[in-house]
Amino acid sequence: MVRRHAETDSTEQRVADMSVVINQLLGVRWKALVMEDENLLDSAYSANAAKLLNMEKVKLVKHFMVPMRTSGYKYTGHTSSVKIESIIQTSDTVRAEVLETRTLTWGPEGAREQNSSQGSTRHKLTLVREAGRWVISSDEYDDEYYYLKNLEHPEKELPLLHEQLDSLKARPPKL
Repeated sequence: MVRRHAETDSTEQRVADMSVVINQLLGVRWKALVMEDENLLDSAYSANAAKLLNMEKVKLVKHFMVPMRTSGYKYTGHTSSVKIESIIQTSDTVRAEVLETRTLTWGPEGAREQNSSQGSTRHKLTLVREAGRWVISSDEYDDEYYYLKNLEHPEKELPLLHEQLDSLKARPPKL
């Protein structure tokens, strides 16, 4: 019975450890949004998941950063957390279903009062170990940007989106 208790403690610790890893990996998306630098996502994705990575980059710039800057605001902060609903882990692969909850804040840069919104997303993740660290190799979740999955080369969208974002950043801030 002592052994069984030790196994349960070990399993709980592994789930807690993976919860931290998954929260960090998914949180990179929101950090990239606030920093307006989608290239921060590069460290969170597998080298074999380039299309997924580029779809996420296009989504962040086209559907979050550009519209926010078009309205005269910018994202100023974020918090996120994950709840692991199921997990299967081997030595070099993790498959997990998680519920991610996040809060984003935005408004004029430097303003005391900021707007905020909360949301949650259910992810089916596969993580793999590459170069001694966990990275995302697949991330299935539902959102209104499903059309991006049909883009053959999402990376080709990024240069024009960068031009748009850069011109919006050059505008005087909204007061």
